[in-house]
Amino acid sequence: MKEFLQKAKETLNWGIHLGEGDKSIHLTLGLFLLLIVAILITNTLLRLIRGVVTRRMEREDKLKFFSIFQFIKYAIYLIVVLFTLSAAGINITLLITASAALFVGLGLALQDLFQDL
Repeated sequence: MKEFLQKAKETLNWGIHLGEGDKSIHLTLGLFLLLIVAILITNTLLRLIRGVVTRRMEREDKLKFFSIFQFIKYAIYLIVVLFTLSAAGINITLLITASAALFVGLGLALQDLFQDL
């Protein structure tokens, strides 16, 4: 059993390892599997939430909710990917800082979307 766990650990650590020390990046099979599992769990939870919330809504209200929920879904997927990149050792601070202007523009677009609803 101990040999099996050792082999599994070696297999999950297989991948690309760049850099040394605190500036290292590890893109491994285990991290890739973690990303897939996180996205699948997120997708399942989002479908469950959408089903519960829209169960008793009228058709017009459902369509409005779906347009807002679509944005929320993409934002949550982005957060999951960023957390996974952070777990890989990639410094996401620069990425978040660089996208600040994009987020401001996105906020203004959402403001118009909510006014139209």
